[in-house]
Amino acid sequence: MKRSSYRGLGNMISRFAYTILILVIYHLLCLLTLPGVNMQSFQLASIIPAINLLSLFSGGNFDRLSILSVGLTAFVNAQIVVQILQSGISNTLTEWAKGGQRGHHKLNQLTKILTFIFSIIQATAVLFGVNNLANGEFLLSENVFVYIGLCLLLAAGSFITMWLADQITLYGLGNGVSVIISANIIAQYLTQG
Repeated sequence: MKRSSYRGLGNMISRFAYTILILVIYHLLCLLTLPGVNMQSFQLASIIPAINLLSLFSGGNFDRLSILSVGLTAFVNAQIVVQILQSGISNTLTEWAKGGQRGHHKLNQLTKILTFIFSIIQATAVLFGVNNLANGEFLLSENVFVYIGLCLLLAAGSFITMWLADQITLYGLGNGVSVIISANIIAQYLTQG
């Protein structure tokens, strides 16, 4: 074997190891649960099919009420909106898409802003929805500061997940979003099966 093929193999092994490390960190973060929630009332409400659907989309993180419960859905939705708008609907975004590196940087910034907005909306809807399904017994203290704190915590969890996915894309193997979604599906299948 040539020296360059050894170097290529070593590079691939290190990228694979880095991807595994990021996935381990991600799954450890999935164990951190939301503070200030009543797990017994959540367990009673979790038999409702809507809760099972939310858990499916979060890769099982919603079952544990993890800080990563919002997951990548806000980021994926933001990407879809930006892709649709830059396909000729918005002249500004279309120019950014054709504007090279600077334009792509602006599109990435817009995607992150929309991710924050979508994650706050999704976190608020989840908290209000689960609290209603649990007959108002989901939150241990029901005031506006608790809602704001939990929404910001869930939004931060979404950004942490997005950052971890970016790290896999840059330094690991494959598209980070796809790798994390696939790992969630496999982990959920292994825990249920």
